[in-house]
Amino acid sequence: MKIEIDKIKERIAILKEELEGAKEHSEAEGTRNLLAKNIQFLEDVIVGKINLPDVNSILNKISRIDLIKFPFDELQPLIRELGMVPAMTKFLYDGNGLIRARPYNKGEIWWEMLSSGDCC
Repeated sequence: MKIEIDKIKERIAILKEELEGAKEHSEAEGTRNLLAKNIQFLEDVIVGKINLPDVNSILNKISRIDLIKFPFDELQPLIRELGMVPAMTKFLYDGNGLIRARPYNKGEIWWEMLSSGDCC
């Protein structure tokens, strides 16, 4: 996967501005730490400490799977291959929601609900 360094540098600049704003407005320490960690992550990507997955290729593979059959054994390795992909650059406030995804393991309550069709 080709890394677009200029786009990453632009994102770092935006995050640094957000971090400065968070400091000026006395935002929560957790907010400031998350911004700093995102900046560090992207800087590590630029210098080659972290290899990003080829997300488009993985999503294309997922799109070819018949999800109606709930093919956990096919999906789980692809989701794990995605790894940690930073996506959130704005913070949520009261009244806003956050949707996230993660693989579930057999035995977890969500696994049971999803596999039985009693959920969602």
